[in-house]
Amino acid sequence: MVESGNWPIREEKVCFGGLKIRKLGNIYILAEWSRSDGKKRRLVLGPYWHFLIITLAVVTSVSLMIYVWVIPSDEKLERIIGLSLTILAATSLLCTALNDPGIFPRYSKPLAQNWTYSEYAQSYRPPGVIYCQQCQVLIEEYNHFCPWSGIVIGKGNEAYFQVFITAIVVALLYDVVIVALSLHDIGF
Repeated sequence: MVESGNWPIREEKVCFGGLKIRKLGNIYILAEWSRSDGKKRRLVLGPYWHFLIITLAVVTSVSLMIYVWVIPSDEKLERIIGLSLTILAATSLLCTALNDPGIFPRYSKPLAQNWTYSEYAQSYRPPGVIYCQQCQVLIEEYNHFCPWSGIVIGKGNEAYFQVFITAIVVALLYDVVIVALSLHDIGF
């Protein structure tokens, strides 16, 4: 068995009471635990976490403005549906951003013939594992780097990302229709 090396892990102090947060590449590890099957689970935050905060603020504030100020208070069903879609979008965005995207460990020797060496990662990797420039780690089933969530999309968070994209599109379409109908009702 070839030993897998770990990514450089640094302890960094965060300004909230001296709380220490581990950093793997450019990904912050907020918590880590083992599941019953022995696999590691991680609660992470991407290198561009501030974009996540901006995205959450925009998604929730636009929706709240529509359903508090634009839609009449007697249209409760429209408000419930719209706010539920917004909650689904925000929750799936948080799940995308906070789940381990599929960080792949470093290997000093290939485990199979089809493995190649990545100069950037200083590691061997199998097909489908890509080095993310922004996060500075290898990612299984790399899809893309998502600025909305501030982290890379890969094997570990792809499903949450798909739910987020679907929910945000449906929520926006619903909002447009509801606002258009509301404006039509008041004679605009």
